[in-house]
This record gives sequence, C-alpha cells and structure tokens, in this order.
Amino acid sequence: MKKFDRFKIQFNADFLIDWENYKDNYDPNFKSRKNHTYTLLQKNLKKYLGLNSILYKETDLEDVVDIEFTGKILGKNYHKLISIDTIRECLENIVNTGMINFDIDKVLNYSRVLSLDVTCDVKSPISTEKALEALKYISINEKWHLRTFNHTGITIYYEALSKDFHLNIYDKPKEVRKKYQFFPKDCDIRNFDNIIRFEVQIRDFETLQEYLCVPKVHGYFRLLDVLQSDQKVILNVLDTIEMDESFTISKSHATMTAAEIEKDQHMERVIIEAGYDINKVMSYLKMIKGYRSAAIKKRYINKLNELRSAKFDDKFQVIKEFRELIKKSYSDK
Repeated sequence: MKKFDRFKIQFNADFLIDWENYKDNYDPNFKSRKNHTYTLLQKNLKKYLGLNSILYKETDLEDVVDIEFTGKILGKNYHKLISIDTIRECLENIVNTGMINFDIDKVLNYSRVLSLDVTCDVKSPISTEKALEALKYISINEKWHLRTFNHTGITIYYEALSKDFHLNIYDKPKEVRKKYQFFPKDCDIRNFDNIIRFEVQIRDFETLQEYLCVPKVHGYFRLLDVLQSDQKVILNVLDTIEMDESFTISKSHATMTAAEIEKDQHMERVIIEAGYDINKVMSYLKMIKGYRSAAIKKRYINKLNELRSAKFDDKFQVIKEFRELIKKSYSDK
C-alpha cells in the first residue's frame, strides 16, 4: 500500500464551518483591500504535533485554505502513516485540535494536493547502521548527488531539481531517539525498531505528475486520486538513480596491448583515488582533454561499475534485498 508522511493540501473556504469563531487563533495580514491572509499563530502550532501550518487566503478569484500536516497528526497511530485508510482520521484529528473546523467529506473529496512526501518504512534484515552503509552505494548516476541527512541517513538529489525533489534514506529509530520530544507521546516507538525509511519529497506539480501519474482536475491533483495512485514511487525513483548493471567486464590484461593496459590502469587509479564516487570521477573528467567524448565518459562509467561490483558486492546484495522488501510493502494491505 502506498503511504505518505506529509501532505500540503488546498481547498475552497466554503468548506469551512463557523470560520468567524476561529479567527482569534490566527495572525491577520491585510495586504490590500481584496487580498487578506490569516496564518495560524506559532504558539498554537506548537501545541499540536503533525500540524505544520494553516493559511486562509482571500483572493480575487476565490477564498482558499492551505493546510500542511504530517503523519504525526495520527498520534498513537503515527507508525501507520498517511494512506487511503488513515486520511479521514488525519482530517478528523486536525478538526479536533480546535484550531479550525471544516466539512471532512468535502475536503476529502475535493481538496487539491500542493506537495507531499511519499514514504516507505522497511524492516531492515540487518542492523540499520550496516544497512545505511550499504545503501550509500545505491547511486551510480552522475546527475544524482549524495549528502548526509540530519545525521541519521543520506539524501540523494537530482542536480536540476535539488529544491523540489529528492530521496531521503535514513535510520528511523535513530531519528526518533534524537528528536523524541517532537514525536507523539502516546506513539509506541518500538513500532520503529530497525526501520529504514525511504522518503521521496515532491514539491512541484511536474514531478508529482511524473511519478504518481494522476490526472489533473481543473489544473490540480485531487487528494483522493493521489492517495489511490497505483504507482510504486520509491521503486521508480530507485530505478532512476541505481547502478546500471549492464556494464561489460574489461578484457584481461593478457589480451591487451601495452597502451591499453596503461589506459586501463590509469582509469582504475583515478576511480580508486576518487573513492569510487561517480561525481568525483566526473569532476576529474571535466579537467582533461576529450571529456566531451561520450566514448571516454562511457569507458570510465563502465570501469567504475565493474570495480564497484567487485569490491562492494556484499553491499549491492543488501540493496537488492531492500528493493524486494519495498516491492513487498506495496503489495501488503
């Protein structure tokens, strides 16, 4: 089943109930005579875990409400995350905060999705530390970059979409221990024992449509359509960034000419000195004559694949096992 840990939705203000009775919870901002906004006060936000923001906007076209919330709004059921099965409970809990009231059925059926985090929690077959060490080798695509994520894992991001789209892979129990005060007190943290979380953050419409394949309705994506999408988002992202296993094994040095051996050994030295890092290898190639030759680039990537496969075979086996576990999670009810 597809799950999410964050949604930012928007709906028509006509779905609100007794809005005038809730305005005191908000900070008004009158930008002009026609365009007013009301933002939920920070002191009120801090009271409710999982409620990130509420914004009421009066505009020339229509009055709308933007709400951003996370799976923590589920309280003791946080480990279940946001799904087609729990979305109503999320909306009910938002209403139960007393900060806003709205017609839950209308919001459920007609609200629009502005951004989201697609999430998959996987029970690691090995320690989370060893799993993350292996998962660092998941990308062999030079257009994807890796950095640490909150000291609990890694972020893999595409160079052209770094702000709007990236994949986080992290040690969930470690995050819970580090930020325990930011988790629901009635949530049993044992539900996260040995969990590795895969989380794709999507903050633009184009990427959302590409990976969730949902239709636009009046220019937007409806909440229910997104929740019911049959796309295996995490697996599709991994297909994009993972190692290309179609490499060819280099010829034996015994069958090479002296010049070929020298070139092969030079490639190997460059790759080893770069720590088998695809981006560092590409940075080296940019400095040498002939970088624009696709053949040279292909030879280096092929050699890198070959060397990494031999040196880190145990880690690639872990990566394959996680793929199977993610695949299984999509078929679980």
